[in-house]
Amino acid sequence: MNQPTAIETPIQTAREITLGDAHDAFLDEELIGASAETMRWYKCRLGLFIRAIGPDLKLSDLTKRHLIDWWRALEARTQADPPTLTPDTMHGYVRAARKILSWLYDSHLIVDDLLKYVQLPTLPERQRKGVRDDVVISIIEATAGNLRDRAIILFMESTGARRGGVSSLRLDDLNTTASPPYNRRATVHEKGKKAREVFMSLAAFEALVAYLAIRPKSKSDFVFLDQRPQRQNNGLKPGAINQMIARYKRALGITGTCSPHQWRHRFCRRLLKRRLPLSTAQQLLGHKNINVTASIYGNLLVDELQEAFDATYAPPDSQD
Repeated sequence: MNQPTAIETPIQTAREITLGDAHDAFLDEELIGASAETMRWYKCRLGLFIRAIGPDLKLSDLTKRHLIDWWRALEARTQADPPTLTPDTMHGYVRAARKILSWLYDSHLIVDDLLKYVQLPTLPERQRKGVRDDVVISIIEATAGNLRDRAIILFMESTGARRGGVSSLRLDDLNTTASPPYNRRATVHEKGKKAREVFMSLAAFEALVAYLAIRPKSKSDFVFLDQRPQRQNNGLKPGAINQMIARYKRALGITGTCSPHQWRHRFCRRLLKRRLPLSTAQQLLGHKNINVTASIYGNLLVDELQEAFDATYAPPDSQD
């Protein structure tokens, strides 16, 4: 790709700016402050989109036919026998394409709103149970000999924070010297530049204080440091949290899904099972829109449905 091109007027954009130039400008301008992981995600998916449409195509020549044909080609791959593309992967490609198309339109770089021709594909419904409670308890118990790992696990378990929010936590984001309960608040930065307040359990707070007391001296202000030799000045990478959990899984003989995001699913499911309003769960999870929370967690599991039914059903001859 070329260096980001200075975009001046809609007329100049339509006649002179290519899709490849627009792609570079999008990464340079729209994703300012985004994490390295987010940048890689968009570069990968948008790179495929741009190559498929044509990096030298002028924005003025971009039409709905280009987008419909691209979408249909992806759909055909999900329906092939055997499929060469999963619905989730297609969903990611389309999400990325919609993001840049929305930016182009909002920035007046294209005249027509083309989003309606790039609809998000429907994903199969999934029951996001999250990590089992017995697995959570086993892993927490196994961290007793490692104060850093224990603080990470208990913080993640009680806050529902994304792994990026945990790994990017800085010393100034903590309030450990405040009076209770304010000392159990922290500011996490997730999805690049989005900051939000989270609330940790007393056990997580105590584990965090214990870790901070033995935290190695470091030039880094990240709370959680890399424990490998000569790496104490490096903050923990998001992927290192996955690797940490995987190590405990292997040591304990645990099978099944146990990723950091599954811990987040468990966090929300437990809140909703305790009748927490969906709008409150949305805020605790850091979802921008309550529809996101509802679409992921709004459908109860079968067991939960039966529990609700048994608790509320009254036979015809009851006095209620």
